[in-house]
Amino acid sequence: MCFAHEFFLNELSHWLRLHFADVYQKSFQNNQLHELQKWCNDIVVKYPNKVFDSEDFTSFQENALISLLKRDDLQMEEGKIWNYVIKWGIAQNQGLPSDPEDWTPENFKALKTTLQNCLPLIRYFQISGNDIVDNKENVILIIKVKDTDEILGGYNPIGWEKPEYFNSKSCDKCFIFH
Repeated sequence: MCFAHEFFLNELSHWLRLHFADVYQKSFQNNQLHELQKWCNDIVVKYPNKVFDSEDFTSFQENALISLLKRDDLQMEEGKIWNYVIKWGIAQNQGLPSDPEDWTPENFKALKTTLQNCLPLIRYFQISGNDIVDNKENVILIIKVKDTDEILGGYNPIGWEKPEYFNSKSCDKCFIFH
C-alpha cells in the first residue's frame, strides 16, 4: 500500500465511517482503489447494514454488490441478502411496474438478466423454502438449477400458507418462466 493510501485510511478513518456508503460506492467506481475496497469490505462483513440499508444501495454498481456477495463471512442471513439483491435488481430496471402483480413474463426475464451475475453467488442452500414463501404475498422466486447455467423462476400473487390439511388455490396471474 502506498503512503497516501495508508495515510488516508489511518488518519481519515472516522470520516470514512461517517460517510461509509458513499465511500464504499466510490471505491468501486475506480479499479485502482483496491486497498480502500478491501478496507470497506472488511467493515461491511461485520456491519452489512451500513451498505444494505443505505439510501444509495440500489444505485451501487454491480461490481460492488458482487464483491459483497462473494464474501463467505458476511454477518447477515442469506434470506435477507436475497431480498436486498432482488431490491437492487428491481431498481436497475426503471421500466418495471411498481406492483409485481402487473409484471409480465418479459419483466421477470429483465430482472433475471439484470441479476445473472449475482444469482450464482447466492447461497440458496442456506435459505429455507419456508423463509421465502410462508405467509407472503407477491412472491418472486428465482432458482438456479444445480450444475447448470439454467435459471427458473415464477410469480405467485396470492400468498403461501401452511395449512393443516392440503388445499389448493388457483390464480390467473401465477406463472413460471425459464
